[in-house]
Amino acid sequence: MRVLLIDGDAGSASQSALALSGAGYEVETVSSALRAMQVLEAGGFDMIVSEIRLSRTDGFELRDQLLRAEA
Repeated sequence: MRVLLIDGDAGSASQSALALSGAGYEVETVSSALRAMQVLEAGGFDMIVSEIRLSRTDGFELRDQLLRAEA
């Protein structure tokens, strides 16, 4: 299962990615909502894990953008 991990803090992202990888997930990490949207255009992810406080936007706004893109 492929997971996109969105976290602006490199240390937290690294720890979360390590935990998810240890649980058997294939993890790709990005640090911004903008980069997440770019990566998601290519598809292939089964799950998205995001922190709430992102630079320039937040996790809720990212969710809304993703829902609009799916419509």
